[in-house]
Amino acid sequence: MAAFAIVTMIAQDWNIRFTKMTRCVILAASIRGRQRKRGAGGEESRGGCLAERWTTMTEKKTDVQLAQLALISNVWLLHDACGRRFVIDAGDRVDRLAIAAALRRAGVVKPGDITAILLTHRHRDHAGNAAYLRERFQCPVICHGDDAPCLEGDAKPPRMAGRPLPPVDKFLCLMEDLQPARSPVDEVYADGKWKWGFDVIPVGGHTAGSVMLYHRPSRTLFAGDAILVGYPPLRMFDRLRLAMPEYSADAAACHRNVRAFLNDAPPIATLCSGHGPLVTRDVEKKLHTLRRGHAEKGGLWLTAVKLRRTWQRRDAERPSFAAR
Repeated sequence: MAAFAIVTMIAQDWNIRFTKMTRCVILAASIRGRQRKRGAGGEESRGGCLAERWTTMTEKKTDVQLAQLALISNVWLLHDACGRRFVIDAGDRVDRLAIAAALRRAGVVKPGDITAILLTHRHRDHAGNAAYLRERFQCPVICHGDDAPCLEGDAKPPRMAGRPLPPVDKFLCLMEDLQPARSPVDEVYADGKWKWGFDVIPVGGHTAGSVMLYHRPSRTLFAGDAILVGYPPLRMFDRLRLAMPEYSADAAACHRNVRAFLNDAPPIATLCSGHGPLVTRDVEKKLHTLRRGHAEKGGLWLTAVKLRRTWQRRDAERPSFAAR
């Protein structure tokens, strides 16, 4: 019995050793085969490694942040998979401290931390801090060629307050006429597929050089004021609508351009508008509704719009003091 037990232990020991040896041989053969394959087609192997690293890099998540304390208009910070940071629209001068604080919290603290400032249009609530950020972070300001002369001060923008408007809109348009945004422009967009993963969609009409920027890797659309999601400073509800005629040079042209883009739009997972919250839920469904010519219904947004129209109608119907 004792002899049987000894034989069994020796057999188990040799079985374990044999298994380990077999695994080592298989592993060695596998490594040797890879080395031979690499020696036979080194370029192909290195190309495969580079492709694998590129795939890993592009799978990194793109980060989109909103400067929450900037209330006049939205300022977006896009941090892409390659480590580049872009500021999309520079906000109003009134919000300068809030924007600087938001950038500091995002790690943007020194020259070179921003790759470029990308403007959707020249209005002061979107380009008011472009020159300041350009000087502070030593980065280029880029806009459409049709807005560049007005932004640089070489051409006088058309007056906005010369039309019959409600008092609040009249005041805001007057501010735009008296204190338009000014900034050096380092580069202008090329329409269509552009660099850094962006597509430039011209939607002239809100201003002559209004654009939307589509970031292909993250499927994010930066719409500026061509597609509005809210009314400043409210960011509680997302209700989509097209550019407001009160602040547009040719709203009908802008609406046509936006709908033409939406008719054959690429996949859009995130919508970043010039006003209102970040939209990530049912984006394409909401844009489809907008394309068909219907503003979204419901919630505080519709109530506010209806109230505003009611007040405008009553003001128009109310006799003036002289008439009384």
